Amino acid sequence: MLVESKPRVAKARSTHRWRHALLVGSVMVAAIGTIGSLVIPRVLAVSYTLTDSVKMRREPRAVSAYDGVAPKSSSVDVLCQQWGEAQGPNGNTLWLKVNGSGRSNWWVSDAWTSSPHKAADKTVGIANVAFCNAPTPAPPASGLPAVSMDTKVWVGAPFAGTWPGNARSTDSLPSMHAPVYTVPGHNWKHDWAMDFYATAGTQVKVFAAPKDNRLDSRITAQVLSVTPTCLRKSTETVAQQVARGGYVVYVGVYDGGVRVGTITYAHVNPAFDASYRGGINRWGGLVGTVGQYTNNSCWQVTKTTGHHVHIELSNENSKNMACYRPGVAQNASLPVNDYIGYLGGAFVTSRKQACPTSA
Repeated sequence: MLVESKPRVAKARSTHRWRHALLVGSVMVAAIGTIGSLVIPRVLAVSYTLTDSVKMRREPRAVSAYDGVAPKSSSVDVLCQQWGEAQGPNGNTLWLKVNGSGRSNWWVSDAWTSSPHKAADKTVGIANVAFCNAPTPAPPASGLPAVSMDTKVWVGAPFAGTWPGNARSTDSLPSMHAPVYTVPGHNWKHDWAMDFYATAGTQVKVFAAPKDNRLDSRITAQVLSVTPTCLRKSTETVAQQVARGGYVVYVGVYDGGVRVGTITYAHVNPAFDASYRGGINRWGGLVGTVGQYTNNSCWQVTKTTGHHVHIELSNENSKNMACYRPGVAQNASLPVNDYIGYLGGAFVTSRKQACPTSA
């Protein structure tokens, strides 16, 4: 019996984000994995067991063409992972590109494998397994600094808007606001957060550029995840959940394929489908628009002047934190793409800190 008709075993639901777990199956060291013309660096290659008979899909979609059936309890070697269509009774959206059952480079939903991944996770994936669409690190050009997660990248305002302050809420200042969201691929929250204000419907865009303009061509951005902003109540549908606060869009910023940090935009009506994972222009790429929702615990706004996007920044290097622009007056108006903070570098070593004025 194939899993598309009546699955017998599926991933357990978990209300928690990723927790470290022992990998199930065989593990071996692998420096590089190659899929087609894409070279993907990996730390570990892993094998899992199928928990049911599955069709060997050509794409990470339940309706894609397939080349035969892999039997239950057979082993698959994982090449990489990617987010795709939800599968299984708990809506697991992770897919694995694998070799197994005499075929190479086919797709199986993680819902039907013995991996430790939990279906509720929509942003992290399996530790130590590369994502299939991850950028490939590029060698540095002669005379330029090496590709690094510590490359200094400044981040600009996503629209012409208003810095938080006493006209709305001092709790929304970056020195005060607690980060809410977990950084994709990690188990820690972002380094700082703030609410940035503008009229509902205002376009929200990515602006990120290297401090060293010689590295301009090396800096890229990727949409890592798109999920509902608010926690889902047991009594509501996904549509009702989204109506209370829109979506949160996680954007990774890379230097030559190495992630420097993450910019996260919440309370957004995204410009793309929630399943999208892939490139976005790091200078002016459209994330979506500022949302407008009914007042509730997730969107505590009673006046139109309170419409905002919640912004969070985090470094990939956990020893050095992202920092926010110092000296901005409360309620100050900032033009679009004006400097609001830094990713990378070694400016501060604790959360919710301003960048040095020399940054």
